[in-house]
Amino acid sequence: MAVTMRDVARRARVSSKTVSNVVNRRPHVHESTRARVEQAIRELGYRPNLSARGLRSGRTGVVGLVLPDLRPPAAAALADAVLTAAREHDLAVVVSRTGADPRSRAGVLAGEPHRTDGLLLAAELLGAPERALLDGVDHPVVLLGRADVVVAVDQVAPADAAAAAAAVRHLLDVGRRRVAVVGAPVGGAPAGGAPADGPTGRGGAGARVLGYRRALEDAGVPVDPRLVLPARDGDPRAGAAAVAALLATGAPVDAVLALDDALAVGALHALADGGLRVPDDVAVMGLGDLAPGWARPALSSVDLGLDDVARTAVAMLLERVGGAGPGQVPPRRHEAPFRVVVRASTGGPAGG
Repeated sequence: MAVTMRDVARRARVSSKTVSNVVNRRPHVHESTRARVEQAIRELGYRPNLSARGLRSGRTGVVGLVLPDLRPPAAAALADAVLTAAREHDLAVVVSRTGADPRSRAGVLAGEPHRTDGLLLAAELLGAPERALLDGVDHPVVLLGRADVVVAVDQVAPADAAAAAAAVRHLLDVGRRRVAVVGAPVGGAPAGGAPADGPTGRGGAGARVLGYRRALEDAGVPVDPRLVLPARDGDPRAGAAAVAALLATGAPVDAVLALDDALAVGALHALADGGLRVPDDVAVMGLGDLAPGWARPALSSVDLGLDDVARTAVAMLLERVGGAGPGQVPPRRHEAPFRVVVRASTGGPAGG
C-alpha cells in the first residue's frame, strides 16, 4: 500500500498537520522538527499526491524553466541541475525553448503563468520588450543568470566577473602574460569602467570579459585589444575560428581564456592545427568545468556552481509561490560560489 501522510506523522512523532506544513514548505516549523519529518519521508519513501495538493491549494506543483536553447553544454547542465533541485521538492518542471524569435519569447512569458506555479527564466532572454512584459506579469519569476536590464525580480547567477578574474590570475601565476579571451560579446567588449554587476553587454559574457580586463590591469599587464576575441558562446567551431584568426595575425599569445568550455575545446583544436603545444606554447582555460573528460589535454576550468544556482533559484521561487511577495521580501541577488580546477591544459595533472 502507498505510504500516507499519517504514516509519516507516526514515524516522526508529529501531527499530520505538521507533516503537511513541512511538505508544503510553510514557515514556522522548528528546524529539528522539520529535519525529523524529512528523515521519516526519506525512510518511508513518501511521495505527496501533487494532484490532490493542487486541487486543495490552487497550485499545480509545476514550475517552468525557460531557456533560449538547450543544445549548448552549459544550458543542458543548468536544465539538469534545475530538474534535480525541483525533484527534491517534489516539483515537476516544464522546459520551454524559445529560440531567438522575440515573438516566441513573448508568447512563453504570456502563456506559462497559466500552467505553472512560477517561472525560472534565463536572464539573457530579457530585452526591453520582454522586460516590459515581465513587469506586467503577476506571477513568481526568478531569473537565472545576469540580466542586461533592471527588473524587480529575484536573480541567481554565477559570479561571472570574479570567476573570470580568478582564471586570469591562475594563468598569470603560471607565468603567462599574453592572455587572449575568447567569447567576448559580438560587437565589442564592455568598457573597462562598467560595473561588474551592471549592464555589460550580453549578460554573463560581458561580466566575464570585465573580470578578465580587471585581473590583467590589477597585475599591471596591459590589455591588448587584439587579444579580445568575439565569438558565439557554446559553439566549439566559433572558438576554433576565433583562435585561428588570431594566430593568422601573428599577434603573440601564450594563454587563452575561453568564456565557456565549448569555446575552449574549439581553441584547443585551433592551436593543434596551428602546430602549437598545450600547455608548453599556449595554456588554455575554460569556464564552467563541463568538459574535463573529453578535452585533450584535460581542460583547466572554473566550476561556476550551477548546482548552487539551481538549488537557490528553486528555493527562492518556492518562497515566492508560498506568498513572499515583493512587498514583503524585496528582490534578491545571489551569486554562486566558484572553484578553480587546474588540469593539464595549464600545466596541472595529466588526468581529467
